[in-house]
Amino acid sequence: DRKKNTSRIMWHAISRPLAVRQSVQLGVGVHRCFYEGARGPLMTSVNATTIIMGIESSADDSAVAVMDGTGKVLGESVISQMKEHRGHGGIWPDRARELHTKNLPTATENALRQAGRTLDDVSVIAFTSGPGLAPCLESGVKWCGKLAGRCRARFMPVHHMHAHALTARMTAGTDVTFPFLVLLVSGGHCTLAVAEDVDRFKVLGCKRNRHTPGEVLDKAAYLLRLHLVSGLEDVAPGAAIEAAACRGRQDPDSFKFGKLQKTRDCHRDFAPFLQEAKRRLVETDTGDESKPAPGYEDFAASMQGGVVRYVVSAAERAMVYTAKHYPDARHFVVSGGVAANNLLRTMLCDGLARQKLSSWSLVAPPPRLCTDNGVMIAWAGLEYLRAGRAPLAASELDRLWYTPGLAIGEDISEDVRSEWIYVRQPRRVPAPG
Repeated sequence: DRKKNTSRIMWHAISRPLAVRQSVQLGVGVHRCFYEGARGPLMTSVNATTIIMGIESSADDSAVAVMDGTGKVLGESVISQMKEHRGHGGIWPDRARELHTKNLPTATENALRQAGRTLDDVSVIAFTSGPGLAPCLESGVKWCGKLAGRCRARFMPVHHMHAHALTARMTAGTDVTFPFLVLLVSGGHCTLAVAEDVDRFKVLGCKRNRHTPGEVLDKAAYLLRLHLVSGLEDVAPGAAIEAAACRGRQDPDSFKFGKLQKTRDCHRDFAPFLQEAKRRLVETDTGDESKPAPGYEDFAASMQGGVVRYVVSAAERAMVYTAKHYPDARHFVVSGGVAANNLLRTMLCDGLARQKLSSWSLVAPPPRLCTDNGVMIAWAGLEYLRAGRAPLAASELDRLWYTPGLAIGEDISEDVRSEWIYVRQPRRVPAPG
C-alpha cells in the first residue's frame, strides 16, 4: 500500500512544472528535484541527436521502439502473446508477466539493432507506469531497473492513455493542436476526454464498470469460436469480429441486443452486451466445440453494431459539450485498440456531421499504432520532454512503482450531466464491409 500511495504522489509530482518542482514530501522522505544525483549529463534540450527508447508492457504485448528527438522512428519490435491467452478468453496476468520477463530483453535488442544503436546511445528510456495489469506493469518497471545498471540514460514514466491520445500528433502532425476531444477505446478502457495539454486531460465520461468495448468484442469472439473460422485462425479477437461481420447477410440488426440505456452523461455500461451474448448463444449454439457457433457472421455483425452505436451516442454528447466549452477545438482523436475498427470510424464521422461540426476533423492513428506499441510510449516521452518535464535519474528508479488504476485526468463528467445535452441516438448501423 505504501508503494502504491508513493507512486501516485510521485506521478503528480513529476507532472508539475519544473519551476515549482523543488522538493515533494512522500511520507518516506523528501524526493528532491529529479536532476539531482543524475549519472548522465544535464538534459537541457531535445534535438535530432536525442535518442528515446519506449517500453510498453501494460497488457499482452511486449513492445519496444527507438526514436530520435525529431520523432522519427528508428526501430521497433512487438512480441505478441495473443496465442498464449486465447484459450482463457482474456489475458492471464501471471502468464503475461512471465512472457514479458522473457520477451522484453529480446524486443529491446531487436529494436536497437533495427535502429543501428546501442544502449549507450539512448538518452531517455520512456516506459509505461500505468494504467494496466499490475503484473505486466511490474515486469516493465523491473526491466527498466535492469537497464539502469547497464546504461547512462534517464527514465521517463509515461501514462499509457496519454500515449494513446498523443499518438495522433505524431501520425497527423502537430496540426492536431490543443485542446482536442479524444476517445480512448480498447480492451481496458472506454474514455472520452478533452486534452488541454500534453499531460492535462479533463474526463467527460468513461466505462461504468470493468467491462469495455474491446473486452466485450474479444469475449464474443471467444464465445463464437472465431479462431476456428478459416482465415481467422491467427487474427486478434476484435479484428476477427469485424472480419466475421463482413460475411453472411451483413445485417447488423439481425440480433437485437435491447434498447440503448438512456442517460444524460457520457458514461457507458457494456456488461449487458456480454450477458445478452451469453444468453443468446446458449439458445442457438449446437455445443459442437470443434466448429464455430452457427450464425456467427450475423451475430458478430449485431454485436459489433450494438457496441459501436452505444459508444457513438456517448461520443456525440461529448462533441456537443466540447464544441460549447472549447470553441478552439478542431479535432476529434480516436485511439486505442478498438479505434482500428472501420465501422466505429465511419459512425464517428457521421456523428460529427449530425452535430454540424464541419470544421472538425476525425483523426485516428494507423491501425498498427492503435494497438499497444512502443512507438506511442517513445513519442509520449518526447512530448513530455518538449513540454519541460524532467526525466528521472537512474538512482531514483527504486523510488518509483507502477499504478494499475492511474486516472487520466480530472473528472468533470458531472458538468456534462448537469447540462442535459440531448443527442438523438443513431438508429441505423451501416452494413459492415
